[in-house]
Amino acid sequence: LYLDQGGGRIELVGLAGDEVRDLLTIGEDVLVAASTGVQRWSGGTLQPVVDDANILWFLASRADPQLVYAVEDSGLLLLDGSDGQWREVERVVDPAYRFQSLAEDPQQPLLWAGQINDDPFRISLTPDRRRVLAAERISEGIDRPSGTDSNALRLGEDILVGTRSGLHRWIGDRFQPAQLGALEALTAPRFDELTLADCGSDLRFAYTSRSLLHWLDHAWQPLPLPGNRHGVVGIECASAGGVLISTWNGLSWYRPSTAGFATEPLPVMLDSAWLQPPEGPGRFLALSGPFPTIPAGASLRVRFAHPALVGGWQVESRLAPVETQWQTHAASGERQLTALTPGRYALQLRATDNGQQHTQITEFEFQVSPPWHRQPWVQMSILVALLVTVWMLARWRTRSLQARNRHLEAMVAERTQSLWQQTAELEAANQKLQTLADQDGLTGVANRRRLDQAMELAFVDSLRGDHPLAVLMIDLDHFKQFNDTHGHQRGDERLSSTARTLQGALRWPRALLARYGGEEFVALLPDASLGDAQKVADELLRAARDIENASDRQTVSIGLAERRLHRADSPQALLTLADQALYRAKASGRDCVQTATMR
Repeated sequence: LYLDQGGGRIELVGLAGDEVRDLLTIGEDVLVAASTGVQRWSGGTLQPVVDDANILWFLASRADPQLVYAVEDSGLLLLDGSDGQWREVERVVDPAYRFQSLAEDPQQPLLWAGQINDDPFRISLTPDRRRVLAAERISEGIDRPSGTDSNALRLGEDILVGTRSGLHRWIGDRFQPAQLGALEALTAPRFDELTLADCGSDLRFAYTSRSLLHWLDHAWQPLPLPGNRHGVVGIECASAGGVLISTWNGLSWYRPSTAGFATEPLPVMLDSAWLQPPEGPGRFLALSGPFPTIPAGASLRVRFAHPALVGGWQVESRLAPVETQWQTHAASGERQLTALTPGRYALQLRATDNGQQHTQITEFEFQVSPPWHRQPWVQMSILVALLVTVWMLARWRTRSLQARNRHLEAMVAERTQSLWQQTAELEAANQKLQTLADQDGLTGVANRRRLDQAMELAFVDSLRGDHPLAVLMIDLDHFKQFNDTHGHQRGDERLSSTARTLQGALRWPRALLARYGGEEFVALLPDASLGDAQKVADELLRAARDIENASDRQTVSIGLAERRLHRADSPQALLTLADQALYRAKASGRDCVQTATMR
């Protein structure tokens, strides 16, 4: 790995005897692909990122600027730089992997990989694109002659695969002929080596080793190389406008503004612009588009380089409009800007060959905003606030007594209203608490606590007046089997629906239906004789049978006991008698009513 120090001085900085295959600039870092792994060039030093990997080339993610895909002989590495320290987060190796191209899906976490002498792979990633879920070879709809390559490309929002037979577009579940007209006609038959380069709206190119196309006036048009250039190898976007086109025998600079290849020396290229505000973390600024605004007191570091192919060139800079003289730098350097007063500036850069000739000027424009307290809108806001304050003081002085009287009257009314509201809210809360305390949370009928209270009162009342008192113990037939088969959620739904049905069918004065536990319910029937209770139980049996269930038929079994007839001496004894009758009902085949035996 060599570093251009400017002035024709080239210095070896590392990886001597190794093979360096690719370089990728991410912010102020440069990732180096070598035959022994991945290195990071940062702060003037090389730092290892991945060891023991034969890296061939990189692809920077367009979906996540802190993600890089690295291709090796038979594998794929995912590199993450989100914490400022590049590291390997995933590595998949497969002898079937012989990637020659990668295309990142613009809509889904997918990678498409063109293969040497094989069909392409579709690689599924996790939503954060940091892990590989699966990889599958796709051949459906692709016409690829045996022994030839496949080439994965991204054109706008489309995924294409090129082979020696043509271009194919992915339409959701298969590939179909792309039918791209001029793009196919002008690059045929080398679709397996077709490459797309997008440097902006007027700088979209497609090329093979034999042809170069430019997207112009909404159509692909051939772009002839200068007469002494042959065979396109690569295209690099240039910050000064235009593109650098590397060929078999040289480097050319194409500028759409002049509709041709430049013959003069290349301009200075902007590498990065780092903004460090007075407080908080720094960040990189965009080198193109609308000029940025930076806060007062911030510092700005702009890095640049002149891609001269011969020695003797230097870079000159000046900050317009405050500087009139040019400062001299090496061919690759930086300019630190601090203590800038509010205003609009342009850092101008040009290269010179010992003063003999100068390149065109490259500009980086930016605006420095004044401190917040000197912003016009802040000063206007302060003035308006002062005027409003004076007006409010005058108004307050003239109406203070009236306002105080109204305030006192409002306070009395508010306190009175507040007391009424608090009383109503307290009553509502007590009622809600009482309901929650007495109600089963799942079925909505009375709970065991409410049943115990009602049983005590009804039993005492029955003893005092020598009135009958009947109890029905109800159990849902085959409920455990249903619950085990269909799950607890369906079981809870069946409990709730059956409880609602039983509650609706329980037509007896002052009757109470309560959940006793699990799938068992109790119906308390004050003043009901044995015959009355039998009729109520029969009605509950019929109601349960009529429940519409999508899965199977629902029935219940009922045990009946009456205080006087069965001589129960306590509420618990009455429940025990009904429970024993319930067991006999279940033993008799279920879906029936059994009466307690005489004591």
